[in-house]
Amino acid sequence: MTEFLDVFRSETASNGKVGHVPLAGMRVEAIVMKLMDPSMARTIQGAIVMDTRTQSFDASETRRAFPSIPVTSLDEVVRRDFVDSPDAARGARGGP
Repeated sequence: MTEFLDVFRSETASNGKVGHVPLAGMRVEAIVMKLMDPSMARTIQGAIVMDTRTQSFDASETRRAFPSIPVTSLDEVVRRDFVDSPDAARGARGGP
């Protein structure tokens, strides 16, 4: 997830601080939030899954089945949707 975030930071020239919550802290927080906000507890549980299981996959079979679909890198998507798009420019100015 840090590498994913690094792409956004690099492409958008952002320099925000990145923090990490220890896995044990997320587990405790999920239990506590289950009583207070079940929706937030499920979000935290999802984060635990993302932190503890591999998120990689082999796309070679899909690429063979659909060779005409272009491959777009994360860098390209971030530039297109968050840097170069008119919506991104409006958001940067803080207006609608």
